[in-house]
Amino acid sequence: MTKSVTYCLNCNTTLHGKFCHACGQKILEPEERTLKHFIFQFFGSAFFLENNFLKNIWTLFTKPGKLTIDMIEGRRKRWMPPFSLFLLINLFYFWYTPFSDFNQTLYEQTHFSPYRGFANEMVINKLATKNISLEAYSEVYNKKSAVYANSLIIFHIPIMAVFLFLLFYRNKYFYADNFLFALHLLGFILLIALSVGLVLAIDRHLLSFLSTGLLSGIKFFFGAAILIYTWKAISKVYKRKWWATSLYLPLTIGFFIFTHLLYRFFLFLIVYTVT
Repeated sequence: MTKSVTYCLNCNTTLHGKFCHACGQKILEPEERTLKHFIFQFFGSAFFLENNFLKNIWTLFTKPGKLTIDMIEGRRKRWMPPFSLFLLINLFYFWYTPFSDFNQTLYEQTHFSPYRGFANEMVINKLATKNISLEAYSEVYNKKSAVYANSLIIFHIPIMAVFLFLLFYRNKYFYADNFLFALHLLGFILLIALSVGLVLAIDRHLLSFLSTGLLSGIKFFFGAAILIYTWKAISKVYKRKWWATSLYLPLTIGFFIFTHLLYRFFLFLIVYTVT
């Protein structure tokens, strides 16, 4: 039997409950020393049950603006730190990578980007300098791009936050508050991309019943979901009426697209430099 503990074993503060009010350490209960508890703790950590990862994901996915407004108004204890949540979503996205929008191959950069003429000229110079074929360089470039895209995706957030700070300056939110909004919005976009990508992957490998029309419909749903989610998030976080939110929506989406193009260009320059 474990004797009664009246002081914190970590900092020696007198206890007034199960948790130390000075350092936060919990009293170690006898059942917490059992093998069953250690096994549960392991699986809880492995599947993010202890920090309510699934609850955070579900709330972010289904309640636009909820996490952001709770963070701004001080209700933070119930939620994961926003960066931790985003980094985990980012990890899942780049582990699976259902769409190439955030990880552009060399072919995509040189054929479909607005700056493709500049990119082509740079690549031609690189091939001549290194005396290497396009196929060989593409393989090297694409591998590096996948690595750097995972880290550089955060590039969207600070630029987007500046725009939101200026657009909604009347709310008198701090820059960090707008940063939170942009972080959660990008997190949702990655989640919806994962969801759509999962449906397409299941169909491709198991079902194979989706027609071209249905595939187009799914892609349309992807875009519509982002528009509706952003509209609701703006309305909740920035407290705008429906008609005002409808005016702010195209500006917000338009600037996100602009920021995304900057990200792609920046990604190309970084990967080009290191390859």
